[in-house]
Amino acid sequence: MKKNLPILLALVALLVLGVLRYDHFASAYNINSFWRYNSMFALISVGMAFVSITGGIDLSVGTVAALASSMVAALASPHGSLGAARRRGRGTRD
Repeated sequence: MKKNLPILLALVALLVLGVLRYDHFASAYNINSFWRYNSMFALISVGMAFVSITGGIDLSVGTVAALASSMVAALASPHGSLGAARRRGRGTRD
């Protein structure tokens, strides 16, 4: 704990500075937005921790998030892989 004390003090100092400098820094909306926008990384990290613990490969959270976002965007777009597969499948029936 003694080793982490300077880090915790720096975090507290930054939080106090933010509260004093900005009016809505500690508002419920701002805190909720912070958790909402960062929850994706927390969920990915938990899943990747299970992979690492069970002896799987070591992955970077940012890389996994970028890959998953790219795959979802490609599959969800009307001109992406899933859209093209749907269009091809419609014309093959007699």
